[in-house]
This record gives sequence, structure tokens and C-alpha cells, in this order.
Amino acid sequence: PVLGATPTRPTGSPAAGVSEVRSALFAHGGGDPSLGAATSRTTILVDSNAGNPATPTITDSLVADSNGYGIVFQDQSHCHGQCTDNAVTGSRFAAVRMHANFVGRFGSSNTLTGNNTSGTLGHEGIWVQGDMIDLSATWPNAGVPYVVQGNVEVREAVPSDPTVIMTVDPGAELRFAEGTRLRIGDGGDGELIARGTPADPIWFTSIDAATPLFWRGIDFDQGADASVLDHVVVSYGGRNSNEGNLNLRSGSVVSVGAVTMSFAEEYAAVVFTGAGPLFVGPSTDRTYLSNGQGSIPGAGDPAFDCVDDRASSTCDQL
Repeated sequence: PVLGATPTRPTGSPAAGVSEVRSALFAHGGGDPSLGAATSRTTILVDSNAGNPATPTITDSLVADSNGYGIVFQDQSHCHGQCTDNAVTGSRFAAVRMHANFVGRFGSSNTLTGNNTSGTLGHEGIWVQGDMIDLSATWPNAGVPYVVQGNVEVREAVPSDPTVIMTVDPGAELRFAEGTRLRIGDGGDGELIARGTPADPIWFTSIDAATPLFWRGIDFDQGADASVLDHVVVSYGGRNSNEGNLNLRSGSVVSVGAVTMSFAEEYAAVVFTGAGPLFVGPSTDRTYLSNGQGSIPGAGDPAFDCVDDRASSTCDQL
């Protein structure tokens, strides 16, 4: 067991070697609870050293009752997919904090429920810092939401890199902070593959649906070809003027199947001149619900419950 107030700190090293933790208990870390809650505290801090990111293996371990986060990954640090079969519970804030580019390199079969005992907005699951995702990865259904605190860009870092594919598993929920967006393509090839199921749809929504706080939605730009949305819910987007939950920009080709577009500040979706979206299946596969919140809060405005096509100056439920 590892007990006490000082955080455990695996760091990267210029020399070869990877930290490994198995079957450990980390309890009551992150500082003296009498100091009160503070987001600067954590039980496990995974950090870089001399520019070398730490990539530890953490398995079959319990992180309990942290006075801050359970685990924090700084900068480029990550678990190279080997943080598995752990439990993080009782943390005053989110179970885990990491950059978006490394969510897919965390691990699987972790139990991350029962955290954010302080009840702080934005710490209900995995706290995700905005980032450019430049390596293909899968965001699994973690059993708690991903709470995204900044813009996320999915695209190649340089044109010679392989196309970057962000895959989201059925049942996953991504919540976005006010005014942020998920942008696919633009400056490099990127794809979003979000295929939910009728029983386990994928959610892209606001960090706060009660107030509500609006985010900008999902932007598909040039280079986003082969992106897929099916059995997906996108809500509380359209934060910017003349935007929607989905923004299909010039040069993008996106397959839109069974998608619910709801509670946008403006349009359900916007198709910009030069975009080539493919609305597949019957129009009844798509649901338009209470969009136009900026016009009529609560009930929404039917004039915005549609796909705004800028080339044809029409707005229809496709």
C-alpha cells in the first residue's frame, strides 16, 4: 500500500526504462485534506523529464480518496495503452486528467466511477485537455464521460503522415466546454468514425446541459473524407453565429446516418458551399429536436430544426 499526502511521480528519463506498478493501493494522496480541494493536486502525477515523456505501466491497482485528481498525465506522458484493470474512486475532482492526443493510449477495463466528490462542473469523468490528435486512436466507452476542456483538432501533423482516424466506441459520451469544438481535417487529413448502436449511441454534447452552455459542435473540413456518423447524438452545439451541431465545410465528404441533432443554439446542421455530405438511409433515421435555442430558449425554434444549405439557401430535414 502507498498511503499519504505526497503524490507518486513517475517521470520520463533520458535513459532506457519504464516505470511499472502492479497490484498497488494508493490512498489519500494529493495533499492534506485539511487544505481543501485544489485542482493542482493529484495522487499520481505522470510527468516528463528533460523532454522525455513518462510511459508507465499501471495495472490491477486502486487509487482511492485523492485530495485532487486520481491520476494526472502531464504534457506528452501517457500509458502506452498499459493502464489496465485499475480502479480510481473517491477523488475530489476527475478520476484522470490527460491531453486529447493520448486518450487512446490510456488503457482498458478501468473503473473510474465515484469521483468528483467536490461536485465541481467539468470533473464528472475524464478531464481532457484540448489538443491536436495526430495519431490514430480509439476512444473507448470508459463508463464515465470524457469532459473536453478545449478545442480538439484531428489531422495529420505533416502531409506525409498516415491519415489520422479518431474512432469512438458505442456508448461513449464526450462533453465539450462552452465555445469549444471538435474539428476534423483542415490542414491535414483526418477522419472521425463514430458508429454507435441503437442500444448504445455515441453522445457529443455540452459540459452543462442544464444551464445550458453551448459549444461550437463538430466541424468537418477539407480532408475529413470517409468520416462516419451513425447512431450518434449531437446536442447543444452551434455556439457561433450561423453554425450548428454539425458544420460540414467546403471539401468535406461525410456519411451521416442515424443521427439526432438537438438543442443547438442555432441550426441542427449547416452545409457550406463546396461540401459533399452523404445523408444515408431515409430521412426518418434522423431526429431534429428543439434546435434554435438562441431564438426560443427551451422549446427551440422550428426555423432552425433543419439542415441549412448555404449553396441553395434552403433549410430542410434531410
